[in-house]
Amino acid sequence: MMNGGTQIGSSRFKTASLLQLLAPLSWSFGLWLLFLGLDIQGSACLTCFTGVGAEILTTPVAIAQTMVGAFFFFLGVMLFICTLGMIASRCSGTEVAQLARKVEA
Repeated sequence: MMNGGTQIGSSRFKTASLLQLLAPLSWSFGLWLLFLGLDIQGSACLTCFTGVGAEILTTPVAIAQTMVGAFFFFLGVMLFICTLGMIASRCSGTEVAQLARKVEA
């Protein structure tokens, strides 16, 4: 965004762009870990999950792996949503801080 020839908030857009690039990596890694916790033989669908011999592994390692996968998936989704807000926002973090100080005073 330009204001009288000077660029405003360029660091905010650089940060948002970096987080936008990291979000798909995070949720893809999370989904990969989640699907490793499933033991699927054959072609499984949601309605025939138990009929094809698919089961959810319940070993401590598989449970920990599923928890870490869920964390990375959630982190990736939240990064994506938050960075959309950063890009769409009209005011930078410094302007928000200034407004908060005015409200307190």
